[in-house]
Amino acid sequence: MIGDENNLDYAISNQITHRHFNTLVESDLRTEFYRVFKPVKGVFHPLIRNGRNWLMYVFERWFYIYELAQELGLESFWHFDSDTMILKDVTEFNTFFSAYDSTEQCNGNCLNGFIKIGILKQYLRVVNQLFTNENFLKIQQNEFDTVNPEYAFTEMRAWTEAKQKLSFKTFHLGKMVNEKTWDDSIVLGKDIGYDMARLKSGQTMKNIYWNNGLYCYNHNLRKPVEFVSLNLSHSPIFVFDWVLNCVEEKKTTKYLAKAPVPVKEIAIGIARNIKRAITHYLSKLISFLKSLRYAKS
Repeated sequence: MIGDENNLDYAISNQITHRHFNTLVESDLRTEFYRVFKPVKGVFHPLIRNGRNWLMYVFERWFYIYELAQELGLESFWHFDSDTMILKDVTEFNTFFSAYDSTEQCNGNCLNGFIKIGILKQYLRVVNQLFTNENFLKIQQNEFDTVNPEYAFTEMRAWTEAKQKLSFKTFHLGKMVNEKTWDDSIVLGKDIGYDMARLKSGQTMKNIYWNNGLYCYNHNLRKPVEFVSLNLSHSPIFVFDWVLNCVEEKKTTKYLAKAPVPVKEIAIGIARNIKRAITHYLSKLISFLKSLRYAKS
């Protein structure tokens, strides 16, 4: 496991080898990144999250991962964010993905999953190049100032740019492999046929259920789909607990939508939805007012 003090205790309690970011030898690529990085964001996108510069960290972590993979002599590896629950042994798919340079998630907009170190190195070079491209950054900032004030230039946008600049073979994990797939996001999926349900906490998510594995019915495919992993980003804690209970075969409800929800989680869910709605409408109002100003000028 790679990280800092925030996940050290978890690693120790589970007897997992932990490597602190600070113990990694800083590569020339990371040194260059620190020199060229600058935050590019809209007024409603936070710069600081969990006490750190979040916009820097979403890029910086990939440099750490690259350095650790190099140190361990890895030609390829699997990577998922900490809010992703891995339900199956992903190494069973190594042979299939060996024909690819990488896989991707977020509807094809982010590097994730199976990754060969060669393509990661090329991607990091593109990241540094983008931060020195003043015209590119100016276009991004103009969008955030006038159209999408809640957006920012992140590692995801850098990945879409890298795909245009580099020649490599990638695979979207939202597709089926051996009758299984990897979840892009538990809160999204209606547009590609997944059955959705409103939880008692107020959020709408994939209507997943346990049947010796976690499944969700897909109306386009006309059959249930089993997940190798679930991306629980933006999910309340009780969803994580429900998934863990299923995997550990503890007594629980078959469907997530019927799971009991603590009153606190219901209140948090309502507050979160209100906050998102307010932010959304405020951002649209600001965009409209700025567009009028630009039109007059």
